[in-house]
Amino acid sequence: HCLISAEDALDSINRADARISRSIYDSMIGCAFMLFFLLATLWRSPWLAGTVVVTNGLFILVVIGSSTWLGIPINSLSCFLGAVAFGIAIDDGIHLTGYFRQLLKEQVPSQTAIKKAVQAKWRPMLFTSLLLAGTFLSTALIASIPVVQIFAWLGMACFLAGLAVNLWMVPALLSEWWGRQKKEST
Repeated sequence: HCLISAEDALDSINRADARISRSIYDSMIGCAFMLFFLLATLWRSPWLAGTVVVTNGLFILVVIGSSTWLGIPINSLSCFLGAVAFGIAIDDGIHLTGYFRQLLKEQVPSQTAIKKAVQAKWRPMLFTSLLLAGTFLSTALIASIPVVQIFAWLGMACFLAGLAVNLWMVPALLSEWWGRQKKEST
């Protein structure tokens, strides 16, 4: 007959989870680089591409990094959550920055363009992020399994942090970027 050790089985599951986590992380980094190069090419500006990709990537690192500081383990679920939150945040940043660029092409003054871009895009960004954060919050409040609760709180934090980055940090960096562009052209 065959004996299966619970310790060996758990060790095998943990090794598989670590491989899955690494694969998700590598895929997310690869996608971030591809998005950066694609946006830098389309927008003809590595700075604009970096504003969207790097700021949103940093918020994921801060949220996930903070979770490890709080003793929350990084596993395949948290890596998957980070990848999904990163994708949604990048999408928000692309829409905001793309509209800002469109307004600049229409000769709208830069500060007005930033304000109009935020005014036009904040509602969909807010509703998407609040819907997802609310879903994770309700899961955290009704779940009885601690791992699910932790995952849900982490999810809520990721989506709210992404919203904050795209409503405040990206517009501030766009303002800084455009100010530099004007100084360099004079």
